[in-house]
Amino acid sequence: MGISQNTVQQVKDRMDIVEVVGDYVPLKKKGNNMWACCPFHEEKTPSFSVAPGKGIYKCFGCGKTGDSIRFVMELEGMEFPEAIRHLAQKYGIPIEETKLTEEVKEKISFRERLHSVMHYAKELFAQQLWENKEGRAIGYSYLRERGLTDEIIKTFELGYSLDKWEAFYNSAKKVDFTTPEMEGAGLVIVKEDGKKIFDRFRARVMFPVHDLSGKVIAFGARTLSNNKKEAKYLNSPETEIYHKSRVLYGIYQAKDRIRKEDNCYLVEGYTDVISMHMAGVENVVASSGTSLTEDQIRLIKRFTNNITVLYDGDAAGVKASLRGISMILAGGLDVQAVAFPEGEDPDSYIRKIGPNAFGEYLKDHQTDFISFITEVLLADVGDDPLKKTKAAREILEAVAQIPDAIKRDVYLKASAQKLGIAEEALQQELQGIFEEQQKRAHRNYPSAGSQPPMPSQVPGYIPDQDLPPEAFLPPEEMYPELGQSQTVEQVALGDRDINLLMLHEREVVRMLLVYGILEIEAGRRVADYIQEEISSLDIYEMRHAQIVNVYFHRMSLEQDISPQAMLTAVEGEALEVLEELVEMKYSLSQWMDRHQINVPMEQDNLGNNLYKAIINLKVAHFSLMEKQLEQQLEQNQAQANEEGMMETLQMMVELQQMKKQAQDETRQIRYKI
Repeated sequence: MGISQNTVQQVKDRMDIVEVVGDYVPLKKKGNNMWACCPFHEEKTPSFSVAPGKGIYKCFGCGKTGDSIRFVMELEGMEFPEAIRHLAQKYGIPIEETKLTEEVKEKISFRERLHSVMHYAKELFAQQLWENKEGRAIGYSYLRERGLTDEIIKTFELGYSLDKWEAFYNSAKKVDFTTPEMEGAGLVIVKEDGKKIFDRFRARVMFPVHDLSGKVIAFGARTLSNNKKEAKYLNSPETEIYHKSRVLYGIYQAKDRIRKEDNCYLVEGYTDVISMHMAGVENVVASSGTSLTEDQIRLIKRFTNNITVLYDGDAAGVKASLRGISMILAGGLDVQAVAFPEGEDPDSYIRKIGPNAFGEYLKDHQTDFISFITEVLLADVGDDPLKKTKAAREILEAVAQIPDAIKRDVYLKASAQKLGIAEEALQQELQGIFEEQQKRAHRNYPSAGSQPPMPSQVPGYIPDQDLPPEAFLPPEEMYPELGQSQTVEQVALGDRDINLLMLHEREVVRMLLVYGILEIEAGRRVADYIQEEISSLDIYEMRHAQIVNVYFHRMSLEQDISPQAMLTAVEGEALEVLEELVEMKYSLSQWMDRHQINVPMEQDNLGNNLYKAIINLKVAHFSLMEKQLEQQLEQNQAQANEEGMMETLQMMVELQQMKKQAQDETRQIRYKI
């Protein structure tokens, strides 16, 4: 089924850009517009502007712009119909469905159909819990025995799957869902010969997993059987719409409260989240039994910089999960911890002591991560100096993850006091840990050179502000076609913004193609770094954009991204550019010789060269935006628009700050490579 044009128009008439954007980021009024830090890229100074009167947003940092529908599509990764459904649900607008022809059906994305079949599954499982005799007697009774209220069951949209092999399959087939769609969503299992199809979930209480917008993308299913050979929990497999490493259970229900409380409680299981909601603690999410990932940490960071990790009363489990704290620290967040008595978890402890006492327990037992891990690691040390030395090193390895130097120093002092070891000794050991990390990175990245040095450590280093404009161009020998009409210097010193941007785009694309598969540290490639840095930028040249899009799409599918594979994946004019870039060899340009800049061969100093390419691309983007603001200022002056002039001037000042900030932020990331 499709969405009627009438529904689309109702959504457009009703949607409020301030309300839509405000669901994701806090907005502050300044002049006629609302401002916030951009949700599409990392920044500290707000550059994201929302114009209520025009119903549009514009980021002066990354260039993203559009209306409410485009905002939801960009931020949630939705297609147009998905975004309309999301906004219709937000504003309580009934969705009018239209019968689709076979031709139109083929045009609807498979991804949207997966969302549709998951929505249908959620509704069916809920109906079976509330209205089916088996569901009421088994599933609903179990939830009520666990103390769950009807209200909380509905809030989390819990359901029940019948104890039949093909109950869901037969039901979904009747409403026009296909076997590939059901299998693609992880709801049915198809035997290799294709002759046997059966439901993945049978006789289980169903816990829908929602994304940030409230769409169901997966299920966790708990068996009520006494069969010890059967897994207690069965989870959806990875699908096109569900990647477990990027999802947190309960984030949809908790995001507003997390932002309001400026803190997020992190637990392990579905029932922990639900029980804490019932106890009045709604700013809670679960990693759903998986080890905490960097993507999950980044997801939390969108709403707060503070995490409180709740640990079950299992000493061995606590020690095993301390790696999660190190990852959170590396993400730049502040960490607190709470441990429960032996044998207890949040769910069981709430049922044992009650909601009010549980809330008090959280307040009374919340402690900073240094005190927590010191207590855990020193519990069995006694007077053994070797064990104490080992524990101290584990603590320092966690401290070493903190990117903020001041915080790191504070925690180092606290560690010295807790451990009873001289601060100077810990500082020396910490420096040794840093050196070991650099050596490990070098071993993991043998063909790409050492970690990039600080700018002042680069041979022949000249500060950026002392270089002429042409020094920010890639080597001219790499792009000889420029010589047909203009020299590099003419491009740099003249009206060069568009040409400059395209040149730097091409240089980054070249490095992506040639070096993308190289590892810069365990599990992190050059391509991952480039994707993180340029994901918020609009690629100006269409052929460059096509190459980058194909590359990152193949990377997301874990397909071959070697230069040879890319040559068979890209077509048309973009292929000509790709062939040229893959064959291109590095050489020193004349401007390097003119300024006596001693640069080693590219692959020997790849980290620093990659950093320069990224920062130059960002600077080129800002330069283009500066030109646009200058034109806007001229228009305001010609129209004697004093208010517009002041607003544009303010934007120009802020753009300068953002330009410097982009350089600083990239430089910080660069040190980690």
